[in-house]
Amino acid sequence: MILLQSSAGLRIGALPELRIRSLTKIEKYGIYKILVYEGTSDEYYCFCSSERAHAIDNYLQYRRLYREQITPQSPLIREQFDKTSPFMPKACHIKRETMANTINQVLQDAGVRDKRILKEGERRQKRRDIMNDHGFRKFYVTTMTNAGVSPLYIELLLGHRIKGVKDSYFKPTEGDLLEGNDKMLGYVSAVDDVTIDDSHRLQRKVSELKKEGDQILRLKQEKDSEMQTMKQKYEGMSSTLQNILTVISNLEQPVGKNKIAQELILQRGKISYCCNYHSAIGVTRRWRLEYTTTPEFLSGHAERFPSTPISKCP
Repeated sequence: MILLQSSAGLRIGALPELRIRSLTKIEKYGIYKILVYEGTSDEYYCFCSSERAHAIDNYLQYRRLYREQITPQSPLIREQFDKTSPFMPKACHIKRETMANTINQVLQDAGVRDKRILKEGERRQKRRDIMNDHGFRKFYVTTMTNAGVSPLYIELLLGHRIKGVKDSYFKPTEGDLLEGNDKMLGYVSAVDDVTIDDSHRLQRKVSELKKEGDQILRLKQEKDSEMQTMKQKYEGMSSTLQNILTVISNLEQPVGKNKIAQELILQRGKISYCCNYHSAIGVTRRWRLEYTTTPEFLSGHAERFPSTPISKCP
């Protein structure tokens, strides 16, 4: 009850009416979205911290342990029951007066509020500086404000109507109220601030750091893979460059030129060579001849293709 009021800003009068179906788990943040005053003109929704969500899950598990059949219609907070009884009575909504008395007793046991003993003739003081239940709601508003959450968002999360023209034109989405936007901070910006137990705050921080660590590891693996690919490309280019340098150095030798010419012929599939042609008048002419062929044909008719360097053909 205390955690719901301090982390969700709920009125104590709204707590008895909550049902299991009023809760929607938001797995991304480990929190609950709570639908308040369902089916009425005052219906609105708010959010509770992961600390409170964890407490709700444990509370429901505790009830299941004692054979309660929990359904969407079951009350979120039920009346007390006898754990030693072999029969589980039907769950009934807890009354507001019972909740108020329980909270008051907890405050007294914790030493936060002293128990006043009236003297003879002394009248009971009805109001105190801070009301038992409403003080947690004030804590919620103060903490959210100090965390930088938009005042308009806070009003909506409290179930208040925004006065003036903004009531008609200001319609933030659920995502805006939860996560905020570029101009206004949402509820998740103040989750750590409304968390009471440090262990939950630290656990959430550890979870965030683990996600960041996993992301860094993934990026490192991707970077290593890219570096390996670049290394393989570099080695391939280095080998190709070395071959080119070897070919260039062999160009100075006639044998090397002939070998390069034959390699180019095989790769292109076209034969170019020079031959001597004797005309009828006894004049020798040199001709460049080209044949389109394949390496298989060339290997079978090597004797027909002389090794005269192409560079010497006219």
